[in-house]
Amino acid sequence: MKIKLPKLKIFQLFLSLKYVYSLVAIIILLVSAALGSFLYKNVYQTITQSNEIILLRQEVAPDRINMAKVNSVLESFDKKISGLVETDWSKI
Repeated sequence: MKIKLPKLKIFQLFLSLKYVYSLVAIIILLVSAALGSFLYKNVYQTITQSNEIILLRQEVAPDRINMAKVNSVLESFDKKISGLVETDWSKI
């Protein structure tokens, strides 16, 4: 006795050319969207940011700050705040 198995029409449905073309078109659209997103984030934004950096460097003041004086002022403020400087009450 032979057992008849039903034919699976699902595979035939997926393999029909209409669906294969649609599937290929969707894959191409997804790949092109991913490529466009990658290029925008890694190329276009980098070029834009480098142009902004070049423009901002022209606007920066050319004067140099004397860091030794700044550090000495900050140290004196820290000493005043922490109370390490003793006050001479006899002068007051």
